[in-house]
Amino acid sequence: DFFQMIGINSKCISSSTKQQIAFGALWPYMVVLIGGIALAFYKTYLVTRKSKRHDENLFLYSTDSTVSLKIWIIHGTIVLFYFVIPTVSNNIFDAIKCRSFADDDQGTSVSYLLANMEVICDQKKDGRYGGILYTFYVFFVMWIIFTPLCFLALLNYIHEAVRSQRITSLANASRFLWRDYDSSMIYWDVIDTLRKIVLTGLIMFIDPQDGSNKMLRLVIAIVVSALYTCFLLTFNPYKRQDDFYIASLSNFLLICCFSLGIILKNCNEDDSFVNRTELCGNFIGMSLNSYRASVLVVSLTLGLLFVTIVLMIVLAVRKFKEQSTTLVSTHYAPNLELSEDCSFHIFLSHTWESGQAQTHAIVRKMQLLLPGIKIWLDVDNLSGMDQLEDSVRGSAVFMIYYSKNYFWSRNCQRELYTAIILEKPIIVIYKGDRTTLENMVQRCIAHCNGDDSPGPTVILQKIFGNGNQLDSQISSLSPLPNNAGGPVLWLDEGNFSAAALNQIYLRTLMNLPYYKKNQNLLEKGLSVPGELGPISLFTPVDLLICESNYGCFDIANELKAILPEKDQNLISIYDAIAFLGIDEEVQILNEEVDMDPLLDQSRSYDRPTFFLLYLNKYTFAEDSQDPINLMAVLELCTADPNITILLVHEQDILKGGCKFDVFLKEAPEKLIHEPYNLFKDIATKLFSEPEYRIVSLKLLLGKLGGC
Repeated sequence: DFFQMIGINSKCISSSTKQQIAFGALWPYMVVLIGGIALAFYKTYLVTRKSKRHDENLFLYSTDSTVSLKIWIIHGTIVLFYFVIPTVSNNIFDAIKCRSFADDDQGTSVSYLLANMEVICDQKKDGRYGGILYTFYVFFVMWIIFTPLCFLALLNYIHEAVRSQRITSLANASRFLWRDYDSSMIYWDVIDTLRKIVLTGLIMFIDPQDGSNKMLRLVIAIVVSALYTCFLLTFNPYKRQDDFYIASLSNFLLICCFSLGIILKNCNEDDSFVNRTELCGNFIGMSLNSYRASVLVVSLTLGLLFVTIVLMIVLAVRKFKEQSTTLVSTHYAPNLELSEDCSFHIFLSHTWESGQAQTHAIVRKMQLLLPGIKIWLDVDNLSGMDQLEDSVRGSAVFMIYYSKNYFWSRNCQRELYTAIILEKPIIVIYKGDRTTLENMVQRCIAHCNGDDSPGPTVILQKIFGNGNQLDSQISSLSPLPNNAGGPVLWLDEGNFSAAALNQIYLRTLMNLPYYKKNQNLLEKGLSVPGELGPISLFTPVDLLICESNYGCFDIANELKAILPEKDQNLISIYDAIAFLGIDEEVQILNEEVDMDPLLDQSRSYDRPTFFLLYLNKYTFAEDSQDPINLMAVLELCTADPNITILLVHEQDILKGGCKFDVFLKEAPEKLIHEPYNLFKDIATKLFSEPEYRIVSLKLLLGKLGGC
């Protein structure tokens, strides 16, 4: 009851039952009216402030304010009416809730209105009841019939926009009714609303005079709830499985509550049946009376609550293990709504000759880990070569998979030029190293200079993401931060692939209408299945390095740096030459001082010990710094069962990155084969791109025992 909800006795509003029912049915309209007026005044105030500043965009702002006002009013009305329908319905049906009492004088029974026990539920005997019934039918039509029909008509009007994910302003305003459901089940909220109306209102039509004393209403409520559960299990209308589980569980609990109500109804000693206790014992069993039945119902209810809590915990664990991309800020799948003029999230442009197989594999992986993302791909969506430009126009983001003949392909040029003219956001993915980027620049300049081309400079500005830094970007070809754009290096390996997908997903979402308005939801980023989370060390380790292995000291310090500050002292970095006794004293290395005496004995294996070998083209080269010292250290470390070799393979060619074959050719033969077997373990790839470098370092920490 609304009056109970706000803590006011209904008689304080009016002593008339008819007026109480009218107020209980009309207060949501009053809230909408007052809220709309307040919002209109606020918008008018904002427009007035802008007019005083002589803002040039005042007309556009006032128009946007009007549209925004309408959207907010529609959205607020839908949300309010959806939640108050059960309460209002229950209040309206107070007009026909009657209870029968035996008339000892005449041997008959008389029904009185529960809302006002002075009113007899018979128009012939009490004229006041006729006016109450008239009020009931008016509001019955307004709420029980008209409101669900309005929901149905609204959903039917926006159905096509929701199905295609091309969200109009009206669809956005009414998103509360459809956002949680699959596009094929957009009308489910109407079904759910009707269920609530049946259980809170229409069920009162069953035996209006004596129904409150009988069990038939409870039986009908159980049947309705059971049927709804069957529909729910059959159609599974929800986008998120956890919503489906919670809806099924709540409906099951409702059935249980109605069933327990039958026990209470049978064992109610205050009822008109004198032999109710005997009936309770015979029909329910266990020699129950009113008190024992109440204890039983309370015990079963507590048991149900316990089972519910356990199931909710199980659902939470399953959700945690679910293999799907989610927002870190909400732990839910991203909102993939499109604007009215778009049918696809991504148009993927590639050349068939050199990029088709890899492109298709990437698309399938993207669709697997982010269900619902729509990617335009030639084999799936191309029906005619004359439709390429229209397909680009109908996509929110334009993505290029770059391969060697991309800029040479005429169709790829058409797609790219259209995307630039339409100012579509552009994401470029590629495989390879910096030479691939150099090749990208050279081939763009060579092939993208026709009459219909916007020019190589404009194209490269779009590709590298930041026109102000284009010259330095091309000369250094250093990767830009994730939020600044620039080509994305695609890596197929599990953890690195997840990091690549994270960048692509995030850039795509940033250009969808929902996240343009709610950018704060993306600030914490995405969680993609396969990504490595925070890694911690729980036991101290010794990490040996050799000064002759140039660059290894920086990597060792990076490993310490990604640990929480309180755990960084768990990694002790030692000079391997001194630690192994090749030199006279053992020394520790740190960032402030290169070497400080630490130990007095030559070796100490009281903790796990690792030797960090940084592999680049200089590692085994003849002209490298002190190669003899490094070889001596490697011989001792590989021969010592207490020391584990940690192989780190540099990928950046500017830092000496090269193919692994180089090490097999240049490393001493005896280190490669038994008994040393230097390369028996797989080397961890080390990238310069920030998104991948952190993955490399976490993988190395994992080999040190982190988890």
